[in-house]
Amino acid sequence: MSAVQKPVEELAPWRAAHEESQIAGAAALAPAREKAFARFLELGGAPKPRDEYWRYARPAPLLEAQPLRKAEQEDPFAAFDPVVVEFAEGVPHLPAASAESLDLRLIDKAPWALEFYGELEAQGQFRAPRPLAAWNTAVARTGLAVRVAEGQDGGILHLRHLSADGATQSRIAVDLPEGAKLTLLESGVLAGGVVIEARLAKGAQLHHLRLQTEQPEARAGVAHVFADLGAEAIYKGFTLSSDGRMTRNETYLRLSGEKGWAHVAQGVLGDRKSISDTTLFIHHDAPHCESRQIVKSALAGESHVVFQGKIYVAQIAQKTDGYQMSQSLLLGERAEFNAKPELEIYADDVKCSHGSTSGALDADALFYLKARGVPHAEAEALLTAAFIDDAILEIEDEALQDVMRAQVARWMEARGRAA
Repeated sequence: MSAVQKPVEELAPWRAAHEESQIAGAAALAPAREKAFARFLELGGAPKPRDEYWRYARPAPLLEAQPLRKAEQEDPFAAFDPVVVEFAEGVPHLPAASAESLDLRLIDKAPWALEFYGELEAQGQFRAPRPLAAWNTAVARTGLAVRVAEGQDGGILHLRHLSADGATQSRIAVDLPEGAKLTLLESGVLAGGVVIEARLAKGAQLHHLRLQTEQPEARAGVAHVFADLGAEAIYKGFTLSSDGRMTRNETYLRLSGEKGWAHVAQGVLGDRKSISDTTLFIHHDAPHCESRQIVKSALAGESHVVFQGKIYVAQIAQKTDGYQMSQSLLLGERAEFNAKPELEIYADDVKCSHGSTSGALDADALFYLKARGVPHAEAEALLTAAFIDDAILEIEDEALQDVMRAQVARWMEARGRAA
């Protein structure tokens, strides 16, 4: 039975939500919404446990109703004096002023964003269905469009997600013309879905950092990033995620121009019964490009971490340099780590490698610290922080590294109090 032939009752709630969004949402987005909903149906509708990329972390928590959640922590990036755009239930609230080089609008008011709205998400369905991303395109009522002037540095932009529920769908479009640069920060509540589409022209740079540490007991959300990198463009992403009922981060990066760089790193901290799923797909579609995936996870309690990473190298992408590594530190006997590293290579002149490891704390290092008077809990915290720090060091800005280290220390302290 095809997706379109599924029982009417199964698809009825999705159709109703889509129709409501068409009525309430911006008219300029309606054509893209219609295409995306058709794509959602073609992909089989909502993900199911038997689907290949959902086998290890079942999607049920992401599909259930969630009450409104609100950000609880103070702004972790306030010291950087960024331009701040606050999202309330998926609706961006534009600041009164921003840098001259930074153009911020609602998506439906930005012709340059409408050029690729939904297109990068559709492109990102390559080789791996991402129905929840298509759903976001189909129902997001508005969104934020970000553009930096050609050859300019747009500075630091902070997207602060203040409130969201299970139905919230936030949308961001980032357009970086030739030589443009932007540092994009995200923090706050992750519930429902967030999709970022980023178009990087020749020599553009996007440094993207996400902090997913709020609402740890109840958080259930999925965040997607779709980026197309032109020649010599650079995307460097880092995410720190702690706990959460279920947190899923999906990233699809296409290197479509020569000598592009795509680097993605993540630190995952899991305790109790939290679930974290990191799904990465880097598509090499041009020669002389480099990609790097580094994921470090520390698991305590009955937490469950999933890593699914793929390097895809098209025949045209000769001289590709691709590296992938996922490592987990098991701090509890009932913690679980699943890894699915993949290479799919059609070029014959490449350098690609991948690996995955899991294990307990180094007994010798732990003994060394304790023999010098360091209490067990503190020794464990030091070794865990050092382990996660390998991912944090992928961040270029040392001050932003310190923000992430402070969040790791905060998590370890909270875990110590609960023990």
